[in-house]
Amino acid sequence: MRWALLRQEGLTVGRKHVGTLMKPMGLEALYRKPRTTRRYPSHQVYLYLLRDLAIIRVNQV
Repeated sequence: MRWALLRQEGLTVGRKHVGTLMKPMGLEALYRKPRTTRRYPSHQVYLYLLRDLAIIRVNQV
């Protein structure tokens, strides 16, 4: 949206460059982020069995 506004004002700047400039200013686009790491109560939670295991040889796991 910012890119389109700048084009209407007569400034020629790339869409990706606008995103690069917005990042240090702390500006973000307003859209829903993907919710990929949310847990669902009905899903089973598995233990991570390799957490404290030191893997020291090939094909150990």
